[in-house]
Amino acid sequence: DKEDPQLAAALEDPHRIFNMDETSVQLCSIPNYVITSPVLLTGQDAKDMCNRMKHMYYRNPSQEKACLTVLTTVQASGQVLPPLVIYPMTRLTNIVTKITEPDTGKEMHYVLGKSPNSGWITSAVLYEYLVNDFNQWLTKNKIKRPVILFSDFHDTRNNYHLAKRLTELGIVLICLYPNSTHLLQP
Repeated sequence: DKEDPQLAAALEDPHRIFNMDETSVQLCSIPNYVITSPVLLTGQDAKDMCNRMKHMYYRNPSQEKACLTVLTTVQASGQVLPPLVIYPMTRLTNIVTKITEPDTGKEMHYVLGKSPNSGWITSAVLYEYLVNDFNQWLTKNKIKRPVILFSDFHDTRNNYHLAKRLTELGIVLICLYPNSTHLLQP
């Protein structure tokens, strides 16, 4: 195989190398239970229980795996791109995609994604993020193509349409072996 000079040049430029990974933020920190307030409990038995217990929980099986997913992309030069925050909702309204850092007052932007019912990343959410938001960030910041994007291997990356579109956009997605990112991830 002959070496691709464009990819070789990208490997030498830290502005053209990226790493992305996601993490899940559990909304129900104690499996099958949610902390509640004494104000929400009614009746004398509930009041007596409040007096005896330091923390109160109630079983909430429908929220057992409720979570948010945050996908973070970092440039090899050290630049952190606006993260993708995936909410477990089908319809979002009045969501502002920036927050203010309390100490400095600096505005920090993020990208909003929605994953019906779960809050987990899906192929569709990843496609939208990479083809739209990540690609636009590259264009806005005048990053030369091709770029290399390292990721863990996840079923959402195993998608023909995603691979085809990323190739057209000059984004080379390199998936690392499953369950090995703690050793291999740049």
